[in-house]
Amino acid sequence: MPEIFTPPNILKAEKRIKPWISSNFDRLALHKDETSIFFKNQLESWIKNIEKNKKRDLIGRLTSYSNTDNISAFFELMWHQFLVEEKYKVKIEPELENGRKPEFLVKTENQNLYFEVFSVVGNEDGELQKKINITEEVLGKINLMEGFYPIAIGLKDWIGPNVKYSNFINFIKKLAKEGSFDGELKNSNKILYDRGGLRAEIKIFPKRERSGKILMTVGYPGILSEVGSKKIKERIREKILKYRPIKTSGDPFVIAVCFDLTGSIYGHYNLEYDLFGLPVIKVPIASGKRDSQAGRDGSGIFFKKDSLGELKNTRLSAVISCTRVWKETEKYPQGFYAYKIEVFHNPFAKNPLDESVFNKFAQFVPRWGKISLEMKWKNKRENRFLVF
Repeated sequence: MPEIFTPPNILKAEKRIKPWISSNFDRLALHKDETSIFFKNQLESWIKNIEKNKKRDLIGRLTSYSNTDNISAFFELMWHQFLVEEKYKVKIEPELENGRKPEFLVKTENQNLYFEVFSVVGNEDGELQKKINITEEVLGKINLMEGFYPIAIGLKDWIGPNVKYSNFINFIKKLAKEGSFDGELKNSNKILYDRGGLRAEIKIFPKRERSGKILMTVGYPGILSEVGSKKIKERIREKILKYRPIKTSGDPFVIAVCFDLTGSIYGHYNLEYDLFGLPVIKVPIASGKRDSQAGRDGSGIFFKKDSLGELKNTRLSAVISCTRVWKETEKYPQGFYAYKIEVFHNPFAKNPLDESVFNKFAQFVPRWGKISLEMKWKNKRENRFLVF
């Protein structure tokens, strides 16, 4: 019996689906192609491994209209499945001394570790989200209109709070009833609307015999607000402070930062720089020597220091970069979801992560010499992808 794609949830998707922005869940729930069916069955099999008392929240977010909720729940479910398939024992939401609950407590053969997941989505920009909400409102009003001339709208920009969209709504209303607006249509079936800060291309279809819903399709600008280094670092620091008691437990603390590159949202692309700092070339000009030395600028989370010069983030053991892509693989030659995983170890961690825990993936690991530290890639050449 399905637990995610149940008849009530599919009915909910049918009621919510729109000819413009639709949620990840709604599109997947209603698609009946072979790939979508396979993916739905995969999710149903994964959810069966979740403790009964934890399923309700996870399913609620997976079936949400919010893609932010959907994506965050998906990556939590994906990582839980991976850990289970590795034969690790996983406890969901273990409670710490301060009452906080990280995603998982993972018991491996060599060590226990606390594991937290957070997803990077492009609409974390508050101003962008306001525009998206206003756009949804305007399109919702147009979707209720009826007329003899069906239309398709291609929005050039999101509709902001300062845009006089009432004029646009009236324009569409007259267009749908008469097939033109003050003769603007002329010999073309397209109109370029550019008034009051709102730009759109409107296509008009041939007149129908009966009046009906006018809005056929909508093209929209896309959620193109990149989440950069500043936001990523803020989120990681929030997690470090939130789960402060982990440091005294003696167990490693690992954060998986997850990106989805298969849809219209995207995020920051180089987590290594956020953790270790930007590459710099140092040239000792004062000494008269011309020898240069490669290094980092000290802006990375692992190298941040307090006012006394002490390293600040030693309770964080490692950060994992997880990126979902669509890729042709040996298992799926026609293409399916694959996950590029890179594990960045904190060389200064109070409780270091054992390299064997994630030995299937590329790992950036510390190698200490007598007088220096060197970070080296392990399993990097294989460029391994996780495929379920």
